[in-house]
Amino acid sequence: MDKTSKPHADPLLLAGTWKLLSLTSTEKGETTHPLGEDARGQIMYTMDGCLSAQIGGSGGYIGYAGRYEFHNDVVVHRTIVGSTPQWENAAFSRTVEFRDGLLILRADPANGLPAVTVVWKRVGR
Repeated sequence: MDKTSKPHADPLLLAGTWKLLSLTSTEKGETTHPLGEDARGQIMYTMDGCLSAQIGGSGGYIGYAGRYEFHNDVVVHRTIVGSTPQWENAAFSRTVEFRDGLLILRADPANGLPAVTVVWKRVGR
């Protein structure tokens, strides 16, 4: 394997439906809830590489669907459709952490956007 490729992680780790517990953004040391503290949502990963994510709250709504790739501790969401033009035909890389039965996805700050942390709990297991 060359130095630039990473092995595929086990899709069973992600596959299934996850319920949103929290979505926060951090910028200049300040943490906020961009979609509101009341945000609710769901993300679904299939074994064959499809995904759908929906999150809404008093601060707005985001949603997208497409495909995903899971390598080591990074998942890349490759969208086909999205709730806004910037969420369509895009690629979003997220660092993945599994802790205490939770799925924690983190996006580093980029292109003027803050760091984002999304915490999910698996549904039905």
